[in-house]
Amino acid sequence: MLSSAYWLTFSPELRKKLVRLFNISRSSGSVVETSGGRGRLVSDGHTPEDLTAINIDILQKMLATKSTDYYVMLNQVVEGVDKFLEIKESGAVDGDWNYTEVAKKFDEADRYKVIEDLVPGDLVRIKNGEVYKVSHVAGRPKKHV
Repeated sequence: MLSSAYWLTFSPELRKKLVRLFNISRSSGSVVETSGGRGRLVSDGHTPEDLTAINIDILQKMLATKSTDYYVMLNQVVEGVDKFLEIKESGAVDGDWNYTEVAKKFDEADRYKVIEDLVPGDLVRIKNGEVYKVSHVAGRPKKHV
């Protein structure tokens, strides 16, 4: 399980993203120790009990793996936290935490984009991966949709 000390090694921005991703509650206030005019964050208000929301079962479901190495799985989620949040907040995962298959679909969808509304029989020109609709054929033949 994730300790409070390890949790605090994450940047504040990453902690906020993980809180959103795992719906982690905050059951305490922040604690700062001061000494000689300097302060050190001891707790951001997330207790060890709060952090149990990030557990092996959830990580295994998210990553579609049977691995039991908690920190390896946690690091994979941390590396892909933005993609996981995008998937969660899009509503593409409705209670099912298997983000791996959904992530593949998201990546696949990113490869395709609608340029214009085309209908069968329209003339198009493809140049450098971009599709342009053309109204007439001049020079060499164009491709038909």
